[in-house]
Amino acid sequence: ERIRYLATDLSLDPDKDGKPDVNGLPDKANLRQAITEWAASQLRGQQALTLYLIDHGGYDKLYLDEPRQERLSPTDLDQWLTELQTAVTGARITVIIEACNAGSFIDPDKSISKPGRVVITSAGAYELAWATNGGALFSDALLDGLAQGKTLLGAFYEAQANTKQSPSAQTPWLDDDGDTIPNDGDDGALAAQLSFRVAGAFERTSTLWQPY
Repeated sequence: ERIRYLATDLSLDPDKDGKPDVNGLPDKANLRQAITEWAASQLRGQQALTLYLIDHGGYDKLYLDEPRQERLSPTDLDQWLTELQTAVTGARITVIIEACNAGSFIDPDKSISKPGRVVITSAGAYELAWATNGGALFSDALLDGLAQGKTLLGAFYEAQANTKQSPSAQTPWLDDDGDTIPNDGDDGALAAQLSFRVAGAFERTSTLWQPY
């Protein structure tokens, strides 16, 4: 009940309970509703929304479902996140984008970066993001790091190091000070405070927010 899952395959059952867990198709209408209505109804005070977007991408666009011509722009996403933060004062936002050209959602042209948001992308604005046999080069290592109890910043560094071991030219970006400049000396302070394994890190309550 704390997860909103959008996917093109409505039969997916990641928790293996015999019932589909997908809440809808990945289109702009469903994503907007998930952020501005569903998340707004779930969050209280300084609780956090973590948005993980995985698909193909181009400059200033994420292909939510290209056969249906469903595309997401930084302008759309920034507007919806702003609506959420206006409705829920103090809501904390983490956005992770796994896609080619994902860094275009950070750079100054139509950026989603703002103070109070952690924005992580698997590649720079003009770079490809590479897949692996079981997932994606960046996300595989990022999720492993989070599962080991690392902070979001620690897991990002682990994933960044993983991409450097590949012959591909892929440089993950992080901006958590809202200046639209990734990986500078001021980035990382907010991400270092966040961990799925530490109760109260992503939300200031005594309940640990799964998944880890």
